[in-house]
Amino acid sequence: MTRNIRMQELVGRPVRNAAGKVIGRIEGIHAVCRDGICWIEEFELGAGAFLARFGMIHAEPRHVPWQDIDLSDLRHPRLRS
Repeated sequence: MTRNIRMQELVGRPVRNAAGKVIGRIEGIHAVCRDGICWIEEFELGAGAFLARFGMIHAEPRHVPWQDIDLSDLRHPRLRS
């Protein structure tokens, strides 16, 4: 199912695991665009991703493939088990 999502709805949102523990906030989104449509490939989570946005490349973000995050509730993204 294709769904339109605005990136500003996701950036900064905490992502929780199955136990409800926050594993990091969405700080970056990698997407590819084909034929005028952009598809999310992965998310960058955590402090490392936040610092990397400001050029502190020694900080390593946590990369999570798009299919590993449940976005059925955009306010409460969850890591799939």
